[in-house]
Amino acid sequence: MAESFSGCEGNLRNNFKMEIVKADLAKRSKKASLRGKFLAILDREGNPRSLLLVIDENESIKTNELLEFINIARQVSEEALLSVVDKYGERYITQSV
Repeated sequence: MAESFSGCEGNLRNNFKMEIVKADLAKRSKKASLRGKFLAILDREGNPRSLLLVIDENESIKTNELLEFINIARQVSEEALLSVVDKYGERYITQSV
């Protein structure tokens, strides 16, 4: 039971991070949609222009996971971005990778 709860907690945390970034993009008139475990910024036609990997500041990421993300982003969009949300969910920064 504890295992399934911890998995649920991780999903809720991930959804929260995604919604923070998605809401901020909407404030800036950017359309975004969830694409698996990534967030895509869409162009006017609805095609992914940028693909974002969203993590929180306390989350570590393995080099091979980052490289996998970059490869996927290059296949489906023009730009790969890494967004880091602060531990309070109040701010985030985005950097091209």
